[in-house]
Amino acid sequence: VLTRAHLQPDIVYDETILRDGLDQYHVLVMPVCPVLAESVARRVMDWQAKGGIIVADELLAPRISPDILIQQMQSDDKAESIAKAALLRGELGEALLPYAEADTPEAILRVRTFGATDYVFALNDRRTFGTYVGQYRKVMEQGLPTTAAVTVRRPSGTVYDLLAGKAVDAVAKDGTLRFAADFGPGQGRLFMITPQPIAGVTVNGPAAVARGDSAAFTVTVVAASGRPIDAVAPLRIDIVDPEGAPAEHSGWHAARGGQLGLRLDIAPNDAPGDWRVRVRELASGRTAEAAFRV
Repeated sequence: VLTRAHLQPDIVYDETILRDGLDQYHVLVMPVCPVLAESVARRVMDWQAKGGIIVADELLAPRISPDILIQQMQSDDKAESIAKAALLRGELGEALLPYAEADTPEAILRVRTFGATDYVFALNDRRTFGTYVGQYRKVMEQGLPTTAAVTVRRPSGTVYDLLAGKAVDAVAKDGTLRFAADFGPGQGRLFMITPQPIAGVTVNGPAAVARGDSAAFTVTVVAASGRPIDAVAPLRIDIVDPEGAPAEHSGWHAARGGQLGLRLDIAPNDAPGDWRVRVRELASGRTAEAAFRV
């Protein structure tokens, strides 16, 4: 229900409530909590008295009064969970708005953040009954395509589709950023939202390296400001010798804070000649290349 309401919950236990308290939260959801330790119940009630909102079902311990009552699910029916998600969002109103949400409960969202950059993971959960176990009307195992409009509560940014390696059209309005996402059946998508667009990629290192020595190379993903982008930028790096064979460190990398350092160890028996470091930044698709001689 919380997922379909586009709320992104943390899970807390009795021990974590006693250790960390609840002051970092606005809402506490307490499903199936008929019995609580006295110490935990006191912490919860003290937090509620300071303005915290409790959402619970009819099984909640009687000493605690929920601010919002959501009856237990009576079945595994998908429609019921969608209806309860809409009920919960309506009850919460403006008290808690999701940071990221879609215009359909069939799009499941989760956001992670690095610096000023958001990463929106999106999964298509639109399904119907298929011919395998769906014939018993118990499990919807047949995925269906869908389209969703995703809204993130940030005033601006550039949206990149990390799987497609390109920018996505987005509209900034009233303090939010909105963009469309198409999904195939059961498909997942991943979007990166940066404060500034990616302007380019650079590779810097020595022009020559002797056999048996090592060399340091720096890859920088540059924002429009000319500074390294405030993100973890995904990279594909290919280091090839004069014969075109891949060398060590070729593969997938992440430029944390927009920069990645590579130390290449050149073996005494490595091929002499012109080597190349080829970089493709996987959000914008921008590329860079550097050559060095062994």
